[in-house]
Amino acid sequence: MSDPTTLTIAEAGRQMASGALTSVALTEAYLARIAKIDGKLNSFITVTADLARAAARQADRERATGFTRGALHGVPIGLKDIYETAGVRTTGHSNLLVDYVPSVDAETVTRLKSAGAVILGKLATHEFANGSATPDQPFPPARNPWHPEHTPGGSSSGSGVAVATGMCAGAMGSDTGGSIRNPAGYCATAGLKPTYGLVSRRGIFPLAYSLDTAGPLAWTVEDCALMLDPLAGHDPADPGSAKVAPQDYGAAARRPIKGLRIALPRAWHEGPKDGSGGVTADMAKGIDEAARVLRDLGAVIEDAVFPDIRDYHICGRVIITAEAHAIHRSDIMATPEKFGYTTRRRFQLGAFLTAEAAARHQGRHARLRPGADGQPPWCTGEARESADLPLPRQALAHHAVQRHRPAGAHRVLRLRCRRLPALLPARRPRLRRSKRARRRCRLRTRNDLAHQAPGRLISSDGTQTSPHCSKALSAALCGGEGGDPR
Repeated sequence: MSDPTTLTIAEAGRQMASGALTSVALTEAYLARIAKIDGKLNSFITVTADLARAAARQADRERATGFTRGALHGVPIGLKDIYETAGVRTTGHSNLLVDYVPSVDAETVTRLKSAGAVILGKLATHEFANGSATPDQPFPPARNPWHPEHTPGGSSSGSGVAVATGMCAGAMGSDTGGSIRNPAGYCATAGLKPTYGLVSRRGIFPLAYSLDTAGPLAWTVEDCALMLDPLAGHDPADPGSAKVAPQDYGAAARRPIKGLRIALPRAWHEGPKDGSGGVTADMAKGIDEAARVLRDLGAVIEDAVFPDIRDYHICGRVIITAEAHAIHRSDIMATPEKFGYTTRRRFQLGAFLTAEAAARHQGRHARLRPGADGQPPWCTGEARESADLPLPRQALAHHAVQRHRPAGAHRVLRLRCRRLPALLPARRPRLRRSKRARRRCRLRTRNDLAHQAPGRLISSDGTQTSPHCSKALSAALCGGEGGDPR
């Protein structure tokens, strides 16, 4: 084998199982490639060469005794630098944590090591998996390997670049709003955003708890499935982790796709009928060609009408902005100058979103998902009802702060906390004892009336309320049907 870095994970595993290749040789080849080309692409923040060599030697010793941990045994991979790694700095690509060294591994890192994977190092990302690459961050941004002046996509930018250029066999990324799928598409690799809750997020820097997922990038879909095998599974320490039965994803990826139903929402890439927006003719041709190949392989391609993709974007942006501000609030208030310009502005925007706005868009996001019967909302034929969920102007303001310029001290916006006075006292202090007693008596009288005649409720001004709410409201007032009215 002239260059083992051209092997996929599946191929490398088979060669190591047959004895034609060792993990040490494969690891040395990747380390040599990192040293040769990464100086121009900046995909790695930290290269853990010594730890990788030690893990590779251990994998070879285990294979020599006939012990195999699985498809990833002895395979070198990289980690997005928001995955905590014991004894190895985890920066989140931020000045705030540039010297942070965790004491324990993230759950996903523990599972990968248990599967025998060799960790080559930590990969570049957008700051805290948000924002964008700006000059005021501690490390240079990763560059697109096909055109270094173009973006590699984000926020798992280093993961996409390292896999595409053969600097690791696979890499871990995270996806809250496209952060695995974007770099996979920009760098021409495979990327998998697992189902929410399938992979533990414990020990991964959060961005938005409601949407965060962790997943792999690799050269092929089969490789992504092989990486998912040890990662998937319930983690009781992650509140969002799903209790699902284990699956053999590697075997599933090798099965034929005949009969598989695939939805094709053409409106998402063709754009409005007035001709504004949409993809280029070459991109549309590529999508149609991909659909033809899948159809020839036996898949059933069905045109589908989804809700406007901008509805998903609006809901996702509001949720991410609100939850990211809640996570980073104390740091963004105390030391805003330690954040990159774009990241700081995006996090600060969350201070202007009300809980009511976030809750409404959480509800809208839930209605955009398939229902309990498995039928998605676009199959009902009902018109979209988005008029009742106007997007706050602040939620789109992040588009106005995309200028890549460092922020000086005079440009730092500090959000100061103001203590609100107590406007609602627990009791009415000027009410005399006799008046308080009469007030309690009136309340008891109303409750008694409501309990005795639930169809004729009396309001506070003495008027009768609507009889339509009689029984339910009576039960609520009296502590449950048949309860004590006091």
